[in-house]
Amino acid sequence: MWLIRVGVLDDHYHRSVLVPGESVDTDRTGPRLVNLRMTMDVGRALILYGSFVQGLEDSALAPVSADNRNEPPPATRTRQVDGGLRWAPSEKFALILGAFDIHKPYFNVDADNVYTQLGRLQYRGLETSLSYREGGLTMLLGGVFLQPRVTRLIPEPGATGDVPLGPVPLTMTANLDYAPSRWGPWAASLQWNRLSSASRPRTMGSTFQRLRLWPRVSDIIGPCVHAPGRCGSMASTLPTPVGSTCRTSTPCCPSRAGVSCSRWRPTNRSRAG
Repeated sequence: MWLIRVGVLDDHYHRSVLVPGESVDTDRTGPRLVNLRMTMDVGRALILYGSFVQGLEDSALAPVSADNRNEPPPATRTRQVDGGLRWAPSEKFALILGAFDIHKPYFNVDADNVYTQLGRLQYRGLETSLSYREGGLTMLLGGVFLQPRVTRLIPEPGATGDVPLGPVPLTMTANLDYAPSRWGPWAASLQWNRLSSASRPRTMGSTFQRLRLWPRVSDIIGPCVHAPGRCGSMASTLPTPVGSTCRTSTPCCPSRAGVSCSRWRPTNRSRAG
């Protein structure tokens, strides 16, 4: 069975920046942003998904070292394509495999020391997550392989190569939560993360583990629900896999390392980004 959803967001964006002693910088735009989502239930607990999402993103102000310091760059369009599969043979077990391709603007200082858009950023990658739940025990394993590239249309002083700084090429995460009913509001959580420390994923570093005993999140802010379709990473009818949501605060919803999603819209408003 096929399920196709098409949405158009009529966005009205407005940003004003007031710097003491200077005039107010204002940016307005009103693009129409399109999103297309598709899922296919092929049977045997297997679902295929895909999506195309447009978004609108604003960037940080020009640095004080630039000639146009504190100037706000205009809001620019972003887009993302992704697809994959979800296999859930039972309520206890689920496996998600996916691929994504994100395009964003690239801002930096040019040869005239003016902070402006120099080109485009592309993030291609693969992501996977495995979840298992039984008797108060929840296990989540996830990984994201990211291949960032920058295409410069305007020369950047001192820049070499096409790999931007910041994004983490390989992220692996494991979460183990134990919250049996007899514990009441308490739960134990063990988290392990491993991040690549260089552009080559073979070089690994920043490994850390955490063991915590804390009140269950569901008793404080409600159950931890994977954001459907967040950042366009999944079709709106499916839970977002580990590594695919813009939210970074909850252990069960880590983000793609190094990929900013500051202006993506939530799915429940038929958003396009």
